[in-house]
Amino acid sequence: SKASVYSNPIDLFRREALTVVQDVSLKLPSLPPPRGLSSYKLSISSAPQAPTLVLEQLTTARTSINSCLDVVDATTWTGDAKNANFISGQLQLLFENVQEANQSLKGRPEMQKNWWENPVDEKIFDPPLPPNLSFHLSISEAALVLHIRTLDLATPSTPITPAPSYSGFSIRDRLAVALGGTRPPMHDEASEYFPWKGQDVRVKDKVRVESQDPSLMAAMAKLSALEHNVALSRRALDAVMGRDES
Repeated sequence: SKASVYSNPIDLFRREALTVVQDVSLKLPSLPPPRGLSSYKLSISSAPQAPTLVLEQLTTARTSINSCLDVVDATTWTGDAKNANFISGQLQLLFENVQEANQSLKGRPEMQKNWWENPVDEKIFDPPLPPNLSFHLSISEAALVLHIRTLDLATPSTPITPAPSYSGFSIRDRLAVALGGTRPPMHDEASEYFPWKGQDVRVKDKVRVESQDPSLMAAMAKLSALEHNVALSRRALDAVMGRDES
């Protein structure tokens, strides 16, 4: 399966917490393809010793779901099922784990690492990723989101080119490019420095591709329903125990 960063959705295969991308075809001005090819292709290495591309959000969701099963087992086989305080505590644990699993698939920004904090191992791919390429895969609202960035090493003398205006004032920039000048970056990170692999870099080109995933959507819907039902059970038990809902 192939994915063009410009048109086609990403076709990904999931196995538990692992996400394997077979081929991703890139067409970026700052990443020229090998001679004779029209695009730069990233391929997952099939070597047995190659690292695996793992989505931490799926790992977190799976861990939280396993914790839910542990809570159910503990409630069923240990403790006093007739003790309201015990059941209340178990329901709270169940709710917290279901909520964490659900939030992992929603992909709230505050729950995710920044792209520069967790670069993928370049040896996951064959051939390895170019040293100036960032590959960042994440989950947002049960969709797989791929960000590709080409990077430039930033030095104190490197000028920061502001993102161009899309009004008539950008005519000068477009004319300069037409005459052979350097194309200014056209994305929201163009004027920032980022710490990446022990050095400061700037983002030269940035592309985002999103692919809705039926399996993730179904999982998040089930977790949302379970979270709602557990919350109702907690409120019902609190009412029976005479607890203040506030």
